[in-house]
Amino acid sequence: MEKKPNTKKRARLFGYRLAEKRKELGLSQAELARKCNCHDSLISHYESSSRFPGLMNLINIVEALKRLDVNLNASYLLGFE
Repeated sequence: MEKKPNTKKRARLFGYRLAEKRKELGLSQAELARKCNCHDSLISHYESSSRFPGLMNLINIVEALKRLDVNLNASYLLGFE
């Protein structure tokens, strides 16, 4: 039987990697939020792992970051790599 990934661990890793990539690209949480068309408090929630983005917000985040870093992929942010 395949072992299920730990959702809380995956959310923490996503938050950590999101913050890491945002800072690497020189963006504030507010700047990233504007590029993702979401409220800056959501970025804070995602980075602190108190929330995990829904599908559309996840897509918006990946697309916004990918415009600044063409090598970025969702698998990295989600902890599959």
